[in-house]
Amino acid sequence: MSSGKHSKSVLIGVSALVIGMAVLVFMPGPQSDVSQTNSGFGSHTDSPPAPPASDRGPLKSEGGDKHSHLAEKLDAHLAEADERDWLEVLYDLMREASIEDVQALLALSDGTPEYSVGFRDEMKLAAFERWYHLDPAAALRAIAASSLSADRRESRVELYLEDWAGRAPREVLAFLQQGELAGVSPDVIYGALARGGAASGERTVFEDALGRVEEPKRRNFTLKSLARTLQRDHEILFDAWVPTLPSDDQAIAIAESAWMLVDQDPDRALARLDQLEELGADELSVTRSRVVVKWTRKDPVKAGQWVLAQNLVAEEREELVSLAFKVWLSEDDEAAMAWAEDTIEKGAMDEALMNRVVTRLQP
Repeated sequence: MSSGKHSKSVLIGVSALVIGMAVLVFMPGPQSDVSQTNSGFGSHTDSPPAPPASDRGPLKSEGGDKHSHLAEKLDAHLAEADERDWLEVLYDLMREASIEDVQALLALSDGTPEYSVGFRDEMKLAAFERWYHLDPAAALRAIAASSLSADRRESRVELYLEDWAGRAPREVLAFLQQGELAGVSPDVIYGALARGGAASGERTVFEDALGRVEEPKRRNFTLKSLARTLQRDHEILFDAWVPTLPSDDQAIAIAESAWMLVDQDPDRALARLDQLEELGADELSVTRSRVVVKWTRKDPVKAGQWVLAQNLVAEEREELVSLAFKVWLSEDDEAAMAWAEDTIEKGAMDEALMNRVVTRLQP
């Protein structure tokens, strides 16, 4: 570029792009892998979409006093609450409940036709959550034997087993040896045990449990989760564990480590990318993109400088610049455009590349 005139003409196209970008779609991070098991208690993340009101709440009883004291209390709270808050009423009712009240709510959920089917399932979930905090083993046995759908049974067993194993993995092992979760997939059980074992830093537990997960997608999900947890909470253990894995698993674990590290230590994240390159891993390209997206959100200038300095084939370099620029535009479009103009003027990026980036990002 001989002057800033041409670079400013490029930025006119970028400005138009910013105006036209109503929605920016970013590459998803690993959080999406873990949404099914890492939710906090009471968040009801495995609940189905809310059905119509006629199928959600308690139906009016035409008879006399059919309900127990707990049923009366529940009905009174529901009558005072907005329909949208009925699930919160259930969980509030169980927040400090005794085991007797837990059992009463479960009895109501199975034997009270005045409540809709969908609402009775929610009653079970609220009761099981409280029961889990009072007695994990008994609650898990009850969930496995309950009338909940298979998906809901397994999602709750998975959630609670992982949490319990994260605090007391040896207790969970002793419980599982009793074989009292018949009907629950072993992949669900051992995946949860592996993730909980990693959270607690119990290597023998999570290694053995991972080896028992057979379904490929679930095993891949579990391996990624282990890598992220160990990198975050037990880095020395992560470094000792990774070399023992098969080469394909090593690449997956290192890729997740790079994504985890880029927030607090980009240099170490980049070192992980070097490891992937040395392994000749297929994960390198996707992981590099994930790292750039996350890094740009935290430090767009350094991320952009790194991208431009990479010795990549034209298509890969263009893709990385596009990803970084797209993220930056969504965070601070003026700063992003100023960076692009300055980079072109200094010769670190040519105008043709910027034009191709703009073309890529057109809605």
